[in-house]
Formats: sequence, C-alpha cells, structure tokens
Amino acid sequence: MRLVQANLGRNVSEAEFLRNFDALLERGGRRAVYALQEIDEADAPEEMDLIQQRVRLTHHVIGDHTAVPILVPHHLALFSVHLEPACKGLAKFTPNRVVTEAVIQLGKHFAPAVLNTHLPRLPVGVTDEIREQLEERRRDVRQALRTRAKEHHAGVWLADTNTHRGWPTIVRGEKTVTDAGIDKAKAWAPERRRVIVTDRWTLNLTIDGHNAHGARVVWPKAA
Repeated sequence: MRLVQANLGRNVSEAEFLRNFDALLERGGRRAVYALQEIDEADAPEEMDLIQQRVRLTHHVIGDHTAVPILVPHHLALFSVHLEPACKGLAKFTPNRVVTEAVIQLGKHFAPAVLNTHLPRLPVGVTDEIREQLEERRRDVRQALRTRAKEHHAGVWLADTNTHRGWPTIVRGEKTVTDAGIDKAKAWAPERRRVIVTDRWTLNLTIDGHNAHGARVVWPKAA
C-alpha cells in the first residue's frame, strides 16, 4: 500500500491550496491512499469540493464531511468505512474531532485499517481552565484512536498529533511509517505478519509549516 499524509492547512487561498494539492497528487500518484488533515478548517475555498473534483475519476473520498478525509484509489477494494467521534469542540480553540477509518481489502483474508485524525492544539498563554479542557479533548482523541485500532488485527494510523514530545504508543508493536515532528504515522501487524516500510519521501508544501510525507507499507507473512 502506498500511503501519503498531508496537512493542507488553514487560512489559505484557493490558488495556494490547489498548487499544493496538485503537487501532492503528482508526487503520490493515482494508486496511493491519501490521509489529509485540516480540510475546510477556517478556509474560504470549499476545499472538499476541490478535492472531489480533482480525484473523482481515481479515488473514493471517505469522510467527505470531515476535516480528516481518506482518499482510497479505485483499484483497491473497500471492505468497510467508519467515522468515530473523537472529541467535542471548544469554541475558539477546536472543532469537533473524529477518526476517519477505511478498511481496505489487500488479500483474500487480509484487510488492514487506515485511521486518520487530528488532535487539538495547545496554544501558548491560555488559562489553566482552557488548557485542562484541551488536554481532556486530546486524551479523548488518543483514546478514540486506540479504540478503533483495537478493532483491527492490522493497519496504520496517521495523525497531526500537535505533539512534539511525549507522544504515547497507540498500538503495541507499532512500527514507524513517518515521524516528522507533529505529523506521525505508525503501522501494526498481527502475530503471523510483519510490517515493512520502504520508499519514504517528503514533499515541501507552502501551507501552515507542514510538509507531506509518503511511504510504501506492506504486511508480508512472517518467515
């Protein structure tokens, strides 16, 4: 499975969004699974509409009413999809958060899950009360991610963690796919399989200080 993670930011123009998204599609290719974050968050352009226009012939859009959609290429078989409420919003600080899930059939008896989410940020200088409310919501999102991961023997989670240090393990035995500051992705496998990650790459974006990251993840049977 080819995986791409990209936070496409907020407060950007339509032209800037499309420049970055088109560059992402060119680098990742039509056969990649894309986990996107911050779609239609505090933006004037209708980013989801633009995404759907660009990929309508190549990808299914899972979570098209969320800020964390997953784009699954048509050549891969979708086994199931799910949206898990992760935390309630907090006015002026964070919207409601969800975990978007797509389970993809890669073999006759093998269907790993792709989980995508985004944690609330902890701004500097907030009151202790606001900080505690945001910390509680961050714990809620991590727990929602764990809860969904436990439902699947294999998979990969991707997140804008808004966490530079102290990020906890989500799934026992998970292996790093990407770990670029606050943007993280980890994959896990059942007992009789293992995770192999190859072909990592980074694409410079001009949005919100994030870059895009890609890799190839496979779950071969253990020797």
